[in-house]
Amino acid sequence: WVMPRDLDELSGIALTRDARLLAHGDERGQISEIDYRRGVVTKQFVVGHPTIKADLEAITVADGFVYLLASNGTLYEFREGANGERVDYSTHDTRLGKECEFEGIAFDSTLNSLLLACKNVRIEHLRDHLVIYRWRLDGNGPRLSRLTVPLKDILKSLGEKKLHPSDITVDPLTGNYVLIANEKVIVGITPGGQVVFARKLPGGHDQPESVAITK
Repeated sequence: WVMPRDLDELSGIALTRDARLLAHGDERGQISEIDYRRGVVTKQFVVGHPTIKADLEAITVADGFVYLLASNGTLYEFREGANGERVDYSTHDTRLGKECEFEGIAFDSTLNSLLLACKNVRIEHLRDHLVIYRWRLDGNGPRLSRLTVPLKDILKSLGEKKLHPSDITVDPLTGNYVLIANEKVIVGITPGGQVVFARKLPGGHDQPESVAITK
C-alpha cells in the first residue's frame, strides 16, 4: 500500500491484541492505525503535551499499553488514544544507550518482557553477535537480561558480512523471534538463541524498516 505523504517515513508497526495495526513516524510521537487489508488510515492520535520529539525507531503493544522505543534506548509508555486525542505518557530510561543503538522492539508475553533489538552494537566483545535485550515489565527477578547469537551462525547462508537489525517481532504461532535487517534479510531465532532460518527478503525492499506477523 502507498501511504499518505505524512506517513512517508514509517519507522515502526505493531499489532494490537485484537489484530489492529498501529504505526508511527520517525521523529514525532504521532500514532496511526492502518487497516492493512485496505491500506487506509482509520485514526491518528499524538503522544505528549507537547508531542514527543525524538529519534523514534519502533513500536509494540503489551498488556494494554503501547511502547515507543528511541534509538538511545529510551522507552515511552502510554495508553492507546482515540482519533484526534492527545495522550499522556511515562518515560523509562533503560541506560543502554552506551551499549547499543536500537531500532526494533517487540513483546514476548511468555517472559512478560520487551525485546529490544540492537542495530549497532557498541560493546567491543559483542560486535560479532546479534544482541537482543529483554526488559521485564514486572518486578519478579532481574529486570534486564541479554540474548546474544554469534553472527557467523546467521551470515554463513546469506553472503553478508554484517547484520543491522531494523525491527523484531514474535511469531504468534511458534513463539520464535523474527528480525528484519537493513541488509534486506529476514532471520528467525528461538527464544534460546538457536537460528531457525536466515534468508533474503523476497521482492524489492529498498529499506526494510519494520515487521509484524498476523495470526
